[in-house]
Order: sequence, then structure tokens, then C-alpha cells
Amino acid sequence: MRLFYSMMAILALPFIAARVVVMLLMIFTLFSIFRNWNKGHNKELMNAMIISTILLFIVSILSAIFSRISFGYFVKSADMFIPVLGLIITAIIYFMGNSNGARIYPMGYFDNLSNSEFLKRELSQSLDYLVSSIKKETRNFERSAFTENTDKYDPKYSGHGDYNHQNNYNPNYGYYGYRNLEPAPFRGYIKDDWSYLMYIILSIVTCNLYHYYFIYKAAQSVNIACAGDGEQTGGLLKFLGLGIITCGLYCLFWEYNIMNRMASNGPRYGRNIQDNGGTFLLWFLLGSWICGLGFIVSWYLLFKNLNLICTAYNLAHANNH
Repeated sequence: MRLFYSMMAILALPFIAARVVVMLLMIFTLFSIFRNWNKGHNKELMNAMIISTILLFIVSILSAIFSRISFGYFVKSADMFIPVLGLIITAIIYFMGNSNGARIYPMGYFDNLSNSEFLKRELSQSLDYLVSSIKKETRNFERSAFTENTDKYDPKYSGHGDYNHQNNYNPNYGYYGYRNLEPAPFRGYIKDDWSYLMYIILSIVTCNLYHYYFIYKAAQSVNIACAGDGEQTGGLLKFLGLGIITCGLYCLFWEYNIMNRMASNGPRYGRNIQDNGGTFLLWFLLGSWICGLGFIVSWYLLFKNLNLICTAYNLAHANNH
């Protein structure tokens, strides 16, 4: 019996981890609302709050069902306290946002919710804005903490990304990515025919070791194909180290970033890569509750984007080397 309960406790770890991740998402959303409300993105912030609340309810319900099956009790009042509190906070924000003649959502907005493309775009934009606001706050914190060292930064980094160190808009970056950048310098041809099916098979056969080999090669390939954009994709050691410390949260952040980076660099090779980090998170967080389908689709999109950007890089240098 003791062995049974030990096994059930281990099986419960994914539910605990999922609850932690979703609670962190809600905390980040509340922080972003506190910092950025009434700055032109109330709709995206409200959507992000609704998403985190729904996810928290889903995780809590699934956890309660697992507890009922495994340990004999269905749900404790304390288990639903945080989801209910999140719902109350969401309702308060919604009603306050629509008070005094203000409107969070434009007229006719909810009439389009039955349109799957509209819903996907809205959710993706909300997650994108949430992550970008968190990145902005992180940059502001780093800038304030290291202001005295600003003059020591290498000038070549100024101007990469959306903004340079003076917060001036970078003309190389447009809505569809780095449109004016030349192809990355040639550092040898890179693999551009990754098989998702073979990845699944080899990951199972090697007890997930092949997965970490893929992470290593994907980071290496993207850093080559996207060189010059002012970003750097963390390698395997960073993926493993920070992934362990953050209970897997950094791994999700890594996947989001690499998807965004590949989508942003597509235009420099004449490619319009539409599936970005927001699309990945949308499938991973929401679609995974459909028998794990979202997890499979999100990683398929990552493989597709990787092959696209690597092929584009190889073709850009095919006639010169």
C-alpha cells in the first residue's frame, strides 16, 4: 500500500507542476495589468487574464479527478480557493475596465468568437503581448541596475532588435520581422531535413536522450541562420540548468523564444513564417488538454519552422560556396 501511494504521489507531480506554471502565468498577467493598464492594450491583458483563469480551473479540476481516483477524495475547499479567487479578480478587472463609459472590447467583438481563426489570432496576440511586456520589464530592470556600465557596451549591439539602447525604433525590424537584414554569414551548411516522426521514435528508444541532442543542434543551427539579429538562443547546458531550477518553466520560455526568432528572421531570406511563439504557446497550453494533441502540434510547428529557416539559409549560400 505504501508503494502504491508513493507511485501515485509521483504521478501527481505533473499536476503540481502545471498548477505552478499556470499560477506564474496569472501572476505575470496581474503584474502586467498593474504596469500597463490603459496604455492601449487592455484587450490583450484582459484576454491573458481570462486564459490564465480558465487554465487554473482546468488544472484544478483534473487534479481533483486524479485525487479522487488515486487517493479516494474528490476535492477540498482549499484546492479551489485560488481558482475562485482568480475568477473574482478577473470579474473585478472586467467590470472596472468597462466602467465610466470605457470599453475593454470593441463593439461586436464577442460576435466573432465562433470564428476559430479570429479566436486563434486574439489568443496568440494576447500571449505575445504578455511575454513582450515581461521582457520589457526585465530590460528596464537590467538597464536601471547597470546604468553605470552603459557606456561600456559594445556599440555594435546598438540597433539590434525592435529598439536600440536609446529606445529608438530599428528600421531593420518590421511587423513581419527583420526585413532589411542580409542573410547570415556562411558558417557551413546546416541540417534542414529534421524528421519529427524520427525524433519521436528516437526519443522513446533513447529514453529522451535524443530530445536533448535535438535541443543542442536546434540552438546551434538557429544561432547560425539568424546571426546578426542581436539575439542568442541558449544552448543545451542553459536549457537543462535553468529548466531544472525553474521546474521546466525556462524550457517553455526557450521554445517560445526560438519560435519567435525563426519567424522574425524569415523575411531576411524571403520567407514569411506565420507560426511564432504565440502560436506555439497557444497550442501547448490550451491544445494539450485535448489528449495531448496540442503538445504534438506545437512541436511539429517548431520542426517545420526549423527546417524552413535552415533551408533558406542553405539556399542563400548555395551559389557562393
